[in-house]
Amino acid sequence: MNFFDRMTSAWMKRKTLLCVGLDPRADEFSDNPRKAAKTLLEKNRRVIDATSEFAACYKPNAAFYEAWGLAGWEALAATLEHIPEDIPVILDAKRGDIGTTAKAYARAVFGAMGADAVTLSPYLGRDAADPFLEYSDAGLFLLCRTSNPRAGAFQDLRVGASAGGTVVFPGAGLSGGAVSVSGTPLYIRVARECVS
Repeated sequence: MNFFDRMTSAWMKRKTLLCVGLDPRADEFSDNPRKAAKTLLEKNRRVIDATSEFAACYKPNAAFYEAWGLAGWEALAATLEHIPEDIPVILDAKRGDIGTTAKAYARAVFGAMGADAVTLSPYLGRDAADPFLEYSDAGLFLLCRTSNPRAGAFQDLRVGASAGGTVVFPGAGLSGGAVSVSGTPLYIRVARECVS
């Protein structure tokens, strides 16, 4: 069953759209990765046990585990094993790289980790997503616009020809001042490319 069918099944069974983030912190153990990873896993198990009857999916953010090295990866793997089989997992990893590296990331996410879906950054082009698309039952969430306060410096850039046939970018004038904006925001162009 593909990711979206699994997600629909979980929604229907639990009558909820709740996605539970698993982004635990263990900063108090910064000098002891093993103890930190153990704490992450204990926190996750408590959250999963308390929410599994209400959750349509779980979304662990890879960074909170990667930060603790091998012990963190082991905690992530054990967390994924603790999630009930009928609840899909979205690995929030925002991966995106050249073809061969993307292929290794895809194998890690869907093969070794066994996630059902992943978040990707498409700003390196279609080549960065193609290896993930080889896993036909997997789900992909491609990042187009983020909530970071300064994300607009790039993601809101207007691209495309204006009525006069020139390409314009806000704030990119030679004098350093703002220029008139026209065209489409870059994040919209990225989203359109992602669905084509």
